[in-house]
Amino acid sequence: MNDEHIEYHFQMIRRQLAALRGEDAAGCEAIDATLENLQVTFEQMQTSLDAIEIANENLFQERQYYQDLFQFFPIASLVINADGFILEANQEIIQMLNVSRSYILSEPLATFVAESDLATFRAHLSQLPQSIGIQLGA
Repeated sequence: MNDEHIEYHFQMIRRQLAALRGEDAAGCEAIDATLENLQVTFEQMQTSLDAIEIANENLFQERQYYQDLFQFFPIASLVINADGFILEANQEIIQMLNVSRSYILSEPLATFVAESDLATFRAHLSQLPQSIGIQLGA
């Protein structure tokens, strides 16, 4: 429902209250006061919603900025989970491995490790949850 629709409903309720005032003036005044409070609350909520939409747009732009930084970072970079599956890969690593983005995502990183290095790789991977900020060099 848009603002004009809400305002129309408030006006209709006020007209109906005005018609009823002759019958029960005290009750109508209480309803009118409640209606005023409801409209003020609605306007405050609308203002808050507008502020949230602006904040969401700013967050989206900020996220996009950092996503672009990651994607076009000149050093091959991956984001993996604790089980060693690739969650994100930047352009540099995709070009280096000569694979498509759709192929590399959700694959185990071990798929791209030489057979002779797998034991060392798995030993390092098992230590990752115990370490914070570890970077594996290319």
